[in-house]
Amino acid sequence: AIGSSPPVNLKGKHKLEYLEKRFPDGFSYAGDSAADLVIWAKASSAVLVGVSRSTRDAFVKLNCPVEYEATRESPSLRHWLKLLRIHQWSKNILLFVPLILGQAFLQYHALLAVVIGFVAMGLVASGTYVVNDISDIVADRLHQTKKRRPIACGVIDAGQAFCVALVLILSGFVIMATQSLPAAGWLLVYLIGTLSYSLFFKARAMIDVFVLGGLYTLRVVIGICLAGTQFSHWLLIFSFFFFFALSMAKRHVEITKAAARDGVEGQIKGRGYRTTDAPLTLAMG
Repeated sequence: AIGSSPPVNLKGKHKLEYLEKRFPDGFSYAGDSAADLVIWAKASSAVLVGVSRSTRDAFVKLNCPVEYEATRESPSLRHWLKLLRIHQWSKNILLFVPLILGQAFLQYHALLAVVIGFVAMGLVASGTYVVNDISDIVADRLHQTKKRRPIACGVIDAGQAFCVALVLILSGFVIMATQSLPAAGWLLVYLIGTLSYSLFFKARAMIDVFVLGGLYTLRVVIGICLAGTQFSHWLLIFSFFFFFALSMAKRHVEITKAAARDGVEGQIKGRGYRTTDAPLTLAMG
């Protein structure tokens, strides 16, 4: 293996010079960008890997034999909706709980504020899901089902997805701030919490379920700020432990499935649990 090193960027003409020196009898080259056209012009044959239409059109003029062409699936609306996980917006229905329990659902301004806040939080949540998929790209590619996620399978570029995530998160904060500054403040806490969970706490046994319980409860807190109702300690305590139990149940299912699949004691990849932790999660849940 050889790559770029100062002062030579092993790309384009520099790469061609190296290949011609290394393989004087000829070579076949696999590439994916317009910078590779100068190399294909001298190659015996080519392998095209997800090249753009413009690069493909320029390549045709070179009269270089193609051994194989791997095409890249173009992202569609379905792929973007899957990446943004619009269906997960259903979790934000929790914002309406204080509106209903506080009997403020007949107040037009309170109802409108919660509806707009629901959209704002959905945008932020979608942005965090994208960031989560980018951070988990290696683990997702090794997962039985997550490997089909748009970023993991290469349909959507991670750089483009990150830019979209930033736009979604900023838009969500701006919209939320127009309705309630305290709600926007709690939304910032939610953002920090969910990103911390994705990057650090998800792989920490027990801490992960406490964080999840807190994140769900924060949705209720934001709903209280938007609806303008009183804070209820009973509601918040119930919410936290209710969602703590649900999160623990999810972990318990993951552990029992991993134990049944692997059949041996071991660490569950990407989690802080072992296949022998099922009694702990069952009791705590």
